Amino acid sequence: MQQKRLQRRTPTGRAVIPEQNRSGYHGEQGLRTLRELVRAYLTISKDLTRVMNRVKAIYRSIPCGGQRVYHPRHRQEWLSKITHPSVRRRAEFYYRQLDVLWRKQARQELLAESKVQV
Repeated sequence: MQQKRLQRRTPTGRAVIPEQNRSGYHGEQGLRTLRELVRAYLTISKDLTRVMNRVKAIYRSIPCGGQRVYHPRHRQEWLSKITHPSVRRRAEFYYRQLDVLWRKQARQELLAESKVQV
């Protein structure tokens, strides 16, 4: 009777074959691309959190629970609640930063490279 080998699975469900999963030299590039993409993704995530906290801080005196304050569809409504022009300009600046940070390009590149490395 033949024994079945237990196979480890990756998060995507693929079987990991021990011969293909060896540590050691991975070539000139190796895992460097994946590592740099992870760093970029983590940096963008931290930046996004900081900007979101700054937006919430502007509306500190106005009740603004939830995520509506960040959504582009509701921005004019929230900006109209700010009475001081310089504070409104600062909020608009933060909203522009949010638009740039919300782009999903870094996450998509990270996922694509991780599939190549697995």
